[in-house]
Amino acid sequence: MRAFADDLSKSDTAFVAHVWPAISEALGGGRLEKVPHQHPLDRYGGVDFWQVRDDITVLRGLAVRVQDRRAWDTFTIRKARPSGAGTEWEKRLRARDSAETWLLPALTIQAYVTDYEAGPLLSVAWMKTADLMWHVRNGLGNDRVNGDDGVIFSYVEWTEIPAHEVTIVRPHNVRAA
Repeated sequence: MRAFADDLSKSDTAFVAHVWPAISEALGGGRLEKVPHQHPLDRYGGVDFWQVRDDITVLRGLAVRVQDRRAWDTFTIRKARPSGAGTEWEKRLRARDSAETWLLPALTIQAYVTDYEAGPLLSVAWMKTADLMWHVRNGLGNDRVNGDDGVIFSYVEWTEIPAHEVTIVRPHNVRAA
């Protein structure tokens, strides 16, 4: 469990240090507010950060995942754990499929860095969370079992998503903030 918590912390640090400066302007700027791990917004809503625009008094939730070493250029979402513990997929389906209007992150952002601490950013993509869920539910996602921990996850290659639904950025077209 400690390794998982360390990876979450490293992912958050890499997002703030390497990813957000490269994409902030494209996403409308503003400031980030980290949602603490185990806070209900994180545990139930899947919101990792708030993007806050004080100048126009708006905010939105961001689901963020940063991985290191290699750019797979996919969105990944955990669908099942051997322990039976809830996953992002289950939380988001419960919120989306409910008759009430429960919170979902507005955007899902997946990024890849060479190293969590040193960077650099290899690639990043974002899209509306509801659109990503629709694609996974309708067969665009590929399910895999992680050999290390038995977690079942679905991945969606960025290039398989209609271009008008996803924004993909790689270092040659990332402008440093």
